[in-house]
Amino acid sequence: MQHYEFNATIEKGMIFVPENILSELSSQVEVIIYAKNNTANSTKQKFSALKLQTQEFKFNRDEANVR
Repeated sequence: MQHYEFNATIEKGMIFVPENILSELSSQVEVIIYAKNNTANSTKQKFSALKLQTQEFKFNRDEANVR
């Protein structure tokens, strides 16, 4: 199986294959789509900076390792 890779934009539900690749393809192909991150459609929230005041924090390694 031959591997080809190219970037494409979906237009009216169709992905157009570049001519130089299209001429090398047979009538049967297997398609795998990797979507690039699109921030407009993303439901994930971005992480913002977090600042903690740790000056008076007492860390005891033995207490932290007790199970």
